[in-house]
Amino acid sequence: MTRHVLISKFLGALIGAGIGDALGTLFEGWRRVEPRQIKTAAGRPQILTYTDDTYMMIGETESLIRSRGFDGEDMARTFIQNYELEPFNSVPTAIYSFPIQPNSFAEAVFYAISLGGDTDTIGAMTRAISGAYLGVELIPDNWKSKLENRLYIQELAEKLWNLKWTGGNDS
Repeated sequence: MTRHVLISKFLGALIGAGIGDALGTLFEGWRRVEPRQIKTAAGRPQILTYTDDTYMMIGETESLIRSRGFDGEDMARTFIQNYELEPFNSVPTAIYSFPIQPNSFAEAVFYAISLGGDTDTIGAMTRAISGAYLGVELIPDNWKSKLENRLYIQELAEKLWNLKWTGGNDS
């Protein structure tokens, strides 16, 4: 994989998770959601505000960067500060949702959120998988531009990519 493709996938995963979380939270706890309702919400001009799921992802990423890789003790402290059991219930739904629409970032999350339940977590995980697979370029620009704290999340993705690609050496 080229450098550009790889960094796009890092960016896609983190930015995608934030967007999926922010859209999913609008429908948290609903039994079912019509895709048109999600499309309408995604088209609104307001900032896409994320939840604890994205704060957790940010904390995990900061831990990886801070420790220059995985440090169980540092990661455990992050989990203790941010952790909920609920994401474990949502993992199978997110994994199932991505292959239904593997070539469309938008359609993958519309489907995932339409299933109802823990929609912010399911949306965040489905979007992270989709963003990592498709790359950040295929995430709709109007969604990226509205994501709360997008530039910081993008910076984290780039630092994480740099850590993986160069071992943390900027040269």
